[in-house]
Amino acid sequence: MCELFAISSRLPATVSLSLKTLAEHGGGSAPHADGWGIAYYREADARLIKDTSAAHESDWVRFVQSRGLSSTTIISHIRRATRGGVRL
Repeated sequence: MCELFAISSRLPATVSLSLKTLAEHGGGSAPHADGWGIAYYREADARLIKDTSAAHESDWVRFVQSRGLSSTTIISHIRRATRGGVRL
């Protein structure tokens, strides 16, 4: 099972606080420790970051938070593997 987080807005929104809370669920306060990912638009280009490590331990989460990522469209997920292996 996964948990999802998404933003869709007219003006760019930042994800720092929301991503922090989602990452805590990613193996910290909840059992979703089998990877995470985030997709967003930077102007007309879609960007994707994904990682097999727990979100609350991920250097990529800290990287995204430190950059102050903002976009009008953002979707992120954390994964708890119930089927299949943990891989990209």
